[in-house]
Amino acid sequence: MYCENCGSKLKEGDNFCTNCGSKVNVQSIENNNIEHNENKQIKYVQSDGYATASLILGIISVILAFILNVLILPLPIVGLICGINSKTKTGSKTAGIILNIIAFVIVIVILILLMLSAFGFLKEVLK
Repeated sequence: MYCENCGSKLKEGDNFCTNCGSKVNVQSIENNNIEHNENKQIKYVQSDGYATASLILGIISVILAFILNVLILPLPIVGLICGINSKTKTGSKTAGIILNIIAFVIVIVILILLMLSAFGFLKEVLK
């Protein structure tokens, strides 16, 4: 509750303002509370397209990393670029960047394992 005259905060049950001494109108207190509550709106942060794209590419990259391995190498790279270029500070941006890093690491590790196994196979063939 706030005083109509000076705007200072009033306590519940006050008949007079402690700051300016003016009489408190009960009807104005109710209206003042409604207006004060309307000012406390929840603000939703809208994610931009880059953050969403980064998250979607991250999910797809992690899933396909085990199936298509080297073929999807550009996906986590593009997802990382989208996440880094996103202007918002939302969870989807962070999750997208993390998922794309995980997918990139999975692809590289599997690629190294494939190369090592191919090298071992060639070593056996050349003996």
